[in-house]
Amino acid sequence: MSLEEQVKRIESQVVFYKEWLEIYKEQLSKLKSLVEVTANDLYNGIDRFIDVSIKEEKYEHILGGDGRSQPWSETRVGQVADVKIKAGYYVDEDDFDIITDYVRRKYNPVHIKKELYSW
Repeated sequence: MSLEEQVKRIESQVVFYKEWLEIYKEQLSKLKSLVEVTANDLYNGIDRFIDVSIKEEKYEHILGGDGRSQPWSETRVGQVADVKIKAGYYVDEDDFDIITDYVRRKYNPVHIKKELYSW
């Protein structure tokens, strides 16, 4: 690679990483403005923190795969629960299990789509 090509490559990387830096800065500022919901908060009033919509729609059902081969799936139709955390709150993956259990028991969907936080 010539010197000119090397300079152009590095200049393009600088531009690329500057764009990613701006994206990360914006995401970081939004995350800092959220309030984290704890498991105790969820047990004391889970409906205050989530929005659930139930729709009859297509979803992908994973049939198998043992980790060594490509997993396979099929498209099915059924009740899908779209679970979103209300704006201004954040729930981590572990605590989202509490929400998933709650939605499964209350609405009995065949599939749950989740969104951990809303901007």
